[in-house]
Amino acid sequence: MAIIGKNGTGKTTLLRVISGILKPYKGEVLINGENIFKMSGLERAKKISYLPQFYEADVPFTVYEMVELGFFPHNKTRKNNNVEEILEFMDIKDLRDKKFNELSGGQKQKVLIARSFAQNPEVFVFD
Repeated sequence: MAIIGKNGTGKTTLLRVISGILKPYKGEVLINGENIFKMSGLERAKKISYLPQFYEADVPFTVYEMVELGFFPHNKTRKNNNVEEILEFMDIKDLRDKKFNELSGGQKQKVLIARSFAQNPEVFVFD
């Protein structure tokens, strides 16, 4: 599904509500009948992956470590299961040991999408 509209019409705000970052004044956001605002942040992270339009983070993590972070909501035993497969699927295996903060904007976006895949959510929200 795509949400399109003019600048300033609330698309990002809507996506932030859908992802649980902002709470609506009225109404609910349900996933499979469950209100996401009644879930813990960890439970919500298992169900929803939100990738903002702009991601500003000066972190010294490698690409591998950034993708690995996607497994955090599930538990540490899953960590190493699919990172290499996801890197290969996203065609970023050659970036594996590079620092995230040294990548180009497009490379960073690919890494963040890979991290979303590692998160294995029910819903992907990409702004």
